[in-house]
Amino acid sequence: MSMKKLNTFLYDGGYVCIIAFVYVLIGVIFRIWHPTWLLFLTIPCYYLWEEFKHSRDWHEFPYSILCVILYLAVGFDYGLWHPMWIIFITVPIYHVGVEHFGHK
Repeated sequence: MSMKKLNTFLYDGGYVCIIAFVYVLIGVIFRIWHPTWLLFLTIPCYYLWEEFKHSRDWHEFPYSILCVILYLAVGFDYGLWHPMWIIFITVPIYHVGVEHFGHK
């Protein structure tokens, strides 16, 4: 399978099916349902990433979603909810930087 066909398959719904399959597989085999649901947060991130790759417009970069995924992953895995909230302060800083420096 060529990379173009693979990318088309993933973009046309294959990515969602793979994430759902991996979630169920990990849940059934290892009985780890709780933190594994974070995989579903990668779905909007994947599609926004694909749009960003084609447009190269930094307004399309899924920075906010990446911050949420990082916050939840570190919070659930290590219990570091308190210091990780600081990552949300970087979201407006990122957007101001993109407005100022991120023009095509």
